[in-house]
Formats: sequence, structure tokens, C-alpha cells
Amino acid sequence: FKLVLASSSSVCANLYTVVRNCHRVAGKESVASPWARAIWSLGRTFNHECGQRVKHVLLDIDDAQWMSKVLTRGFVHGQETAFRGNQQVYVAQLQRVRGPKTLNEPVLDIGVVVTGGFGGLAGIYARLFAEKPGLKALVLMGRSGARAVTFDRASKVPTFCCSCDVSSQGEFLQSIWNSTVVVGVNSWQVFHMAGVLADALLRNLSWDDFVKVLRPKVAGLANLSKTITNRVLFSSIASTLGNIGQANYAAANGFLDGFAASACRTVSIGWGAWEAGLYAELPESLRNDAATLKVSEAAILLEECIETQKPLIVAARVDWDSLPRFPMWSHLMKKKEGHGRGKVAAFDGRIVDEAVRKVLGLGADDYVEEDAALRDLGFDSMMSVELRNLLQDRVALELPATLLFDYPSVGKLKALLQERLQPGD
Repeated sequence: FKLVLASSSSVCANLYTVVRNCHRVAGKESVASPWARAIWSLGRTFNHECGQRVKHVLLDIDDAQWMSKVLTRGFVHGQETAFRGNQQVYVAQLQRVRGPKTLNEPVLDIGVVVTGGFGGLAGIYARLFAEKPGLKALVLMGRSGARAVTFDRASKVPTFCCSCDVSSQGEFLQSIWNSTVVVGVNSWQVFHMAGVLADALLRNLSWDDFVKVLRPKVAGLANLSKTITNRVLFSSIASTLGNIGQANYAAANGFLDGFAASACRTVSIGWGAWEAGLYAELPESLRNDAATLKVSEAAILLEECIETQKPLIVAARVDWDSLPRFPMWSHLMKKKEGHGRGKVAAFDGRIVDEAVRKVLGLGADDYVEEDAALRDLGFDSMMSVELRNLLQDRVALELPATLLFDYPSVGKLKALLQERLQPGD
């Protein structure tokens, strides 16, 4: 993927990502290693970042004999297709799922373990769990130390805060053993919320960036699975839709999805943006507060997702029409009659200057050199995404994810927008 993105060729190429038995499309097949789903989810982010230079297709086959057939077929960019048997062809599509009309009252009589237990989301859910009748113990695990968590005084649930790196087998086993001995709980349910971010465009991600993000999700799940068989995995919508600048995060959560697809008593929930948690740490220009879940909504959605008894489910508020028109969700988008663009008399280059100053945190009077490379001005990959989003909102044009790679200076950006935004467009 990185080699393709780093190529300076302007020729539109075809790229096929092929895995074997990544999905259970007919409800019977055995699913391959969760790493196949991790690669698949990484490919979804690549779809967003490759711009118009690559036509990328994700293929899931059950037999190598399919290869000679599938490469002669016609595909569209972003298509996801599975081939089974001799003639069966499946195309991936998201489908809406309605939650149950009534929720069963949970019969807990178990202990609950929350990984990432001192983060924003985990702290919120920990308070909700502490109010559940029948809960015998609550164990919060987190790397940041056993920080105090405030609960309602009426709660009688024994609560333990463990300073523990869940990706370390020794630390995790010691923590769960200590909790079991003290409380006398032998049956546990885990809510695996541990996670970190190391966002950057795929071409700029190092393997260390992948390891940092994969470790709490993947190694943590491996350790949990050795002792706890009832698992709720907090995945991300990034693994399902892909997201610019989050290839490593999409892959890590794709692993969770792949694990849930083949495991018993396990559900992986692809959460959309919350008003709390890691999302709240993003720059304002990268957030869309209208498409975020409120804490009260997410608390209800968690129970609904578990009640559906589906191994993979997405819980999110999504503005479909703000996304590229990829086949997997195009049926959820509104039909566009026209561009709906406002008319402009002429392009004003100061729009670019103002956006650059805002991202760099400069004052209104600070000079921005037109011919200087944006990288030399201090731009990193996430700042590049932020600038692209700002410009996209200001000029009402869909701009490629590779914008600052293809047009790496203020002057070149202005020339592009001047060309694209002619009077009357």
C-alpha cells in the first residue's frame, strides 16, 4: 500500500488486495485468521487515501483457482467482493439493523472486567455497570495507574482499580487472579475498551506506529481470551468504513472484528464518534459534532447491540452523504440531482492563506510564503488532513486525500483551486 501511495506516477493503476476466507458470507464457512480482516480494514482506509490514482478492489476467495477468473472481471473502486464455490459471488453491503423492542434484564451474577478502565469511555461505562443489580465485582484495568473512580455511594459493588498493561500477559493474569481470589468470582465478562491512537497518513506511518496501536487491541485480546470467554469488544467504525489518517487504527479494530466473527460468546461493536473518549482529543476541524453519539445514547446502544446477538455490528450516527460514494454504502446515500454548489464570482486566494494560518496557529498578520513547501512550514500528516478539510468546507469542492502530497505548497494549492473553481461553478 505504501509503495503505491509513494509512487509519483499519475497513471491510474489497478490494485487487488486478495485474502482467503476473510468473511463468513453464507453462515457456514470457517473464517481465516483475524489478521486477514485486519488487512481488509487497512485496505478500506487505503481507498480513501489513494485519491483518483488507483482503482483498488478487495477480494475474498475460498480457492486459488478463482484468481484467473476474478482478475478478468470488471470492478469499481472500493468494491468488496467474496467468491465462493464454483459460481457464487457476494458483494458487501451495509444493512441497517433495528434494535430489539424490549431489552431483557441482564442476569449478571458475574464479575465485569473493563480494559482501558481509566479512559473517558471506560470510566463512563464503569459507573453504569456499578448500578447493575446482580453484579458481583467490577475490575478496572489501565496502564495509567489505579486512579480513583467516583461511584454513587449507594453502589455496593466491590470495585478494584488495577494498574495493568492488558497487552502484558503476566500483568493481566496477576491482576485477574488477585481479583478472583479477593472477591470469589469465577465467571467474568470483559468489555475490551483499551486503545491508543497514532494517526498519520498511511505513507507516513512507520511499523512502530502500527505496533503501538495494535498492541493493546490484539495482544490484549489474546490475553483476555485465555481466561474470559464472554467478551464485548469495543471496535471502531474506522474498521468498517475506513478513515483517512487511521490505517493502523482500522487494522487493529479489524482484527477484533475478525476474532468476533469466529468466536463464541463474543460481539465486536464498531463504534462511531462519541462526545467523549479518543474522539474528544482530535482537533476541532477534524470533528463533526453533529455526527457524534451522546453518552446517554451510547449506553442504550451497548445493550441493544449485545441483545441482537450478532457478532459484528456498527453503532454510529453517520452522515452518509459526506462520504465518498463507495459500493458498500452507496445504497444508504441520497441520490444527488446536481452538485448543489453555490456560485462564486472569482476564487480568492486568501482562503488558502487563512486556512494555513489557522492550522499552524499563526496570527492574521503573519506572512505565509507561497513557494515554501508546506512540510518546511511545519505541516505533518494530520495537519495536512486538517487543512484539506478546512479548504473543502470553504470552497464546497470534494478534494482528494492526497491533496498536499500532490500540491505541496501554498502557491500550488491556490493554482489548483483557481483552476477547479471557475466563476459559475
